[in-house]
Amino acid sequence: MLILGSGLSYHNLRNFGAGGAQASQQFDDWLQQTLVQSDATQRSDKLIDWTAAPAARLAHPREDHLLPLMVAVGAARDEAATCFYHEEAFVGGITVSSFRFGNVVAEDRERSNSPEMAEGRTL
Repeated sequence: MLILGSGLSYHNLRNFGAGGAQASQQFDDWLQQTLVQSDATQRSDKLIDWTAAPAARLAHPREDHLLPLMVAVGAARDEAATCFYHEEAFVGGITVSSFRFGNVVAEDRERSNSPEMAEGRTL
């Protein structure tokens, strides 16, 4: 099963570009620490209180673009997070990141070595 959480780690449309650089960096640093470096319990606790994160409401005046991340974290449960995309100059200076949960690489490797894939069939 694949669950995609679409959103943006920074979503303040009134402050895109250089004006949002500091807030986006601060919130992204917190996300990196919370998602990648924390265990599952710490991760959940920090996300419950996300508005206490540095620059939280500057990065997300409304939580609508952050809620898909909460759904993905809930589905991931104890699975580790990996940052697979990070940019510090998005739209003129915004820091943004994307994350995934679980051991996707190993699963893809197993699938690519399956008899179905060798025969050209999709799974």
